[in-house]
Amino acid sequence: MNPTQKDHTTKQMLRQKVMKLCYQMPALRNKQVGGTKTAIGRLMVGSGTSKNVINTLANMGKSSTYQTVYNMFKKMRTIINRVRTYVNSHSYWLHC
Repeated sequence: MNPTQKDHTTKQMLRQKVMKLCYQMPALRNKQVGGTKTAIGRLMVGSGTSKNVINTLANMGKSSTYQTVYNMFKKMRTIINRVRTYVNSHSYWLHC
């Protein structure tokens, strides 16, 4: 691929693709780092770490805040309850 042989439109499209990649790479990294911080926060809440310690680590950039982890657990409980309700209401299919 020789860039000098490309027309202006093709060059512009290639530039746009490169720019999109340049924006997507840091976003992907931030998503992975955020997931790790949330996992650390969940581990600490599960092991009984105090709210103040979790929030202090969050302020240092090492973990998610206590509220973020609490909201995640709350959302997970809601999903689990919905699945239980669905399975219980459709369990007659299992006995056929």
